[in-house]
Amino acid sequence: MPSHDIRIPQLGEGLVEVRIVRLLKRPGDGIRRDEPIYTMETDKAEVDIESPADGVLESWAVAEDDIVPIGNVVARITVTSSGDVPGLDEHSSADAIRPGVSVTSHGAQHHIPRNADVSPRTRAYAKQRGVPSEAIKEIPIASDKLTPADIDRYLERRAAPSASAARNGECEEIPMSARQRTLFYRLSNASAQVVPGTIEAPVSWEPVERVHAWFKSRGLPAVETPSAFLLVAWCLALAAARHEVFRSTIVDVNTLRRYKHVNLGIAVALPNDELTSAVVERADALTFAEFLKVARARIQDAREGMDQASRVVAHVSLTGMAAFGLRTAVPVVVPPSVATLFVGAPYEIVERSSGDGVRFARVAHLALTIDHRIINGAGAAHFLNAVRERIVGLPDEFKVPPAEDRPAR
Repeated sequence: MPSHDIRIPQLGEGLVEVRIVRLLKRPGDGIRRDEPIYTMETDKAEVDIESPADGVLESWAVAEDDIVPIGNVVARITVTSSGDVPGLDEHSSADAIRPGVSVTSHGAQHHIPRNADVSPRTRAYAKQRGVPSEAIKEIPIASDKLTPADIDRYLERRAAPSASAARNGECEEIPMSARQRTLFYRLSNASAQVVPGTIEAPVSWEPVERVHAWFKSRGLPAVETPSAFLLVAWCLALAAARHEVFRSTIVDVNTLRRYKHVNLGIAVALPNDELTSAVVERADALTFAEFLKVARARIQDAREGMDQASRVVAHVSLTGMAAFGLRTAVPVVVPPSVATLFVGAPYEIVERSSGDGVRFARVAHLALTIDHRIINGAGAAHFLNAVRERIVGLPDEFKVPPAEDRPAR
């Protein structure tokens, strides 16, 4: 029986690469037509890919967490069913590809004109791989049009001097971790899709500190005492519940998908400068005690390696680097999320007090990055102000006794 290659399918316009999430079969396993054999992640969802034929899996050409261009070989199988089967390529040794030359099915060669007509999908892929538009016309092509595979070969050749330096001991090449490859894939997709816009504003931090201190004074277990960060997360979820576009995702250029409740993403830093996300589903439908319990559980799951972003859509996300003393930053948006809020480290400012006195006040900066394709400046400003109002209103929400003003100076 002949061997055939299974390739990554094209599932949507503009899709240039996918992440391999799970390999569901082992070499030597029998497979049935229409049986799922691997799972891949696109920029929109996880998809199970089925075998196009009955057969036996010979080998995988990919590994879990690999980022693979559309059209690349993912597996080789021995087909046991008869007849032509769509989605398969019969295996044969590939002819060498030389710049400006194409090999026909009969082995004849002909010269190909330079890349005069490049599809939008390929241009997007070139941009994603960091190839400047002016360099596109210099890339050797293997057929009548430039393809992502041509771009990959071009970049591999350009990387050859670096590989030589590595062999000479001048540097070393270190593989990315699986988690970083996943983040790389998602951020690369985001850069090709999102039109970001960022606004920022200060917020009084004293209400957060008052509520946090009040919880601590009640002698509750640590797991029932919210951190300042989770108090802001709660405010973010409740604000999103009242602003519909912040609990939406983009279906296509004509359609938004609006959810009844808010799925809140929380950035979780890991050792070795790795980053992942926890997702609190239906955050606005939970009581505060439930929210606190679920958020902490999901954060722990993230620290233990559970990839929640590929399973649950986070509509809006929260991040912060107060532990590093950073007051502000420009957060990024990773679809299908439509916005990310950064909360900075609190600091003191001098403000006018009653009479002619002044006082020191505690504030923090909030920076909100939106997907400008569906959220505009005024909508972002209204939402950011809603979050600020929630933060300022925390003492009233939890019925915290008034605090004494700091002494005027």
